[in-house]
Amino acid sequence: MATDRRVVKTRTAIASSFKRLLESTDLENITIKMICDEANIGRKTFYLHFADKYELMDQFLNFHLKHLFAACQGLQPDNVEGKALIWLQFFQENQHFFASLFKSSSSYLFRKKFNDFTRQSLIDKNLDLDSTEVDFIDYGIDGLMEELVVENNFTDLPVLAHRIATILMKFYH
Repeated sequence: MATDRRVVKTRTAIASSFKRLLESTDLENITIKMICDEANIGRKTFYLHFADKYELMDQFLNFHLKHLFAACQGLQPDNVEGKALIWLQFFQENQHFFASLFKSSSSYLFRKKFNDFTRQSLIDKNLDLDSTEVDFIDYGIDGLMEELVVENNFTDLPVLAHRIATILMKFYH
């Protein structure tokens, strides 16, 4: 069954408003009223679509991570440098959104989801690694992304992608 175009239009307005607000305001400081005012909708309309701003954030995050996952799918599984470059470019393009999530005092759910995503998409499941080694790689990647995003420290992405790939490839051999 096709989704009603009015529903799509409203959800798009809410998501766009949320994204604009995240560019200038930390997640904790964003209110439903701010989102509704920015989207030019009533609170009742917001609550027809989302339980709260955290559900909105979760769906917004899922949308972004699906796009990142899809972008990496076109590469060969062993093209670690290519995947790293796609990740770096993606996080640079979405820096404000992810910086707000990393800085959020309620970032546990985001960090858990991001951690799981990193494991699924960057760490080769065929590697013979124990859980401690996987944790080490996973948390290292997540920490690096947090540092880059929060500090807006994206310089020479191809060189950084090469360095990341070099480190990860040590686990592949």
